[in-house]
Amino acid sequence: MNMWKYTQKEKYNLIKEFEKSDLPRQTFAKTKGISPETFRDWNNYYKENGYEGLRNSKSRTFYSAETKINSVRAYANGEGNLKQVCEKFGVKSSKQLRMWLIQYNNGKTLKATPVRKKVTAVPRKTTIDERIEVVEFILNKHHSYSEASERFDVSYQQARLWVMKVQGDGYKALVDERGHRIHHKAEEISELEKLKLENREIKAKLNEQEAIAAFEKKLNELQHRG
Repeated sequence: MNMWKYTQKEKYNLIKEFEKSDLPRQTFAKTKGISPETFRDWNNYYKENGYEGLRNSKSRTFYSAETKINSVRAYANGEGNLKQVCEKFGVKSSKQLRMWLIQYNNGKTLKATPVRKKVTAVPRKTTIDERIEVVEFILNKHHSYSEASERFDVSYQQARLWVMKVQGDGYKALVDERGHRIHHKAEEISELEKLKLENREIKAKLNEQEAIAAFEKKLNELQHRG
């Protein structure tokens, strides 16, 4: 069955009709002349991305960082085999999930699939707490600069600059918002404030390391069982 035969609206109407019916999904699909696998995919795309997920597009499927991480962790925790986890999270193929597993196990960050979005172009003034929140959203929660820009109403360039500063000089580098290094601004924050920033930075790194270590341990256990 060619998935391009159906428009976005037609797929949506079929899903809504199925939700109101008492038929099993496989039976419903067959009565409509649709392969059960194709109809399953439509349902998964709709659950994952709503009406937009049903759009006919020849470009690659968008997956959020959250979907990637949750599906990897679900598999590592024994919540199903590759096919079951893919179905649960709307992942198109087991091959895709395997790739994420390898990336995560090798310590690579799972980020959202790049997608063009409208982002804030003009920088706005922000507090140091806001800058830290943006950085942690990107580094700790594995979101893209575009996603951070949209969520926190900052420019793509601001988000990228703050991440680069933190990676270079730590959280204290965020005290100066103008893109300069911190040398001449250090005296403007107290020792207590500097300690608080360092403490928050250490906690963030520890939480990330613990999460990675726990995942790798679980994944290795599952691999040895197999």
